[in-house]
Amino acid sequence: IIAVIASVIYRLLLSFPVSPFSPTGQTILVPLILIAKLTVTINIGLGVFNLIPVPPLDGSKILMGLLPHRQAAAYSRIEPYGFFILLGLIFLRITDYVIVPIIILIRYLLLGQ
Repeated sequence: IIAVIASVIYRLLLSFPVSPFSPTGQTILVPLILIAKLTVTINIGLGVFNLIPVPPLDGSKILMGLLPHRQAAAYSRIEPYGFFILLGLIFLRITDYVIVPIIILIRYLLLGQ
């Protein structure tokens, strides 16, 4: 929700004309535009990261709710090791190949760039 609100603010700020001869416009609008853009990117990144189906993240709870009871019980046994699995995925940069394209796509849909 925050990413959507920040993207609306971003687009509103872009609609204001910024003249190179107006130091006020550049000193106020440009940082606000960058803050809104970063807010969108960070919130999308956090949301997508949280959906990874590795315990302790929320994606694991969603996956366990979708799995049949037997598979969910088997999946829940990796919960004590989830943090180490997550660290391994981050350390090996596997998450970059999965998360970054999704973040870029959602950011493009919200910001148009």
